[in-house]
Amino acid sequence: MLGFVLLPVGLLLLVYYSAGGGLDFRSIAGQSPARRVIRECMAATEALGNSPTGFDRVDEFIRRVRAIDTDGAPQDLVQALHEHIDALEQSLKAGREGKNTKQLDMQVAAAKERFATEVRKYW
Repeated sequence: MLGFVLLPVGLLLLVYYSAGGGLDFRSIAGQSPARRVIRECMAATEALGNSPTGFDRVDEFIRRVRAIDTDGAPQDLVQALHEHIDALEQSLKAGREGKNTKQLDMQVAAAKERFATEVRKYW
């Protein structure tokens, strides 16, 4: 008798959760857009660390991060990522021109920390 009650209730709950009323199976599986963006940033950072020093490695890092599909990711995460990459590009440009990058490097570090704060929120 209890089975006759539990089966319909279980089916209703399954339909409810599957239709988006409760569980988000993509986020449970680590497939949320935020996590995808973060993983791709981590891969770009790892590749940066494994590449030879020089401006070209930073160019490649920036290219890889700019190519990340941020569709569906939280806007605050995307904004922090773009601020970090924009600051890095400005510092790289100044370095190539032989200018002092100390102030720009501090901006890069601050933007990187803001991005790291957003990453911790969504990871």
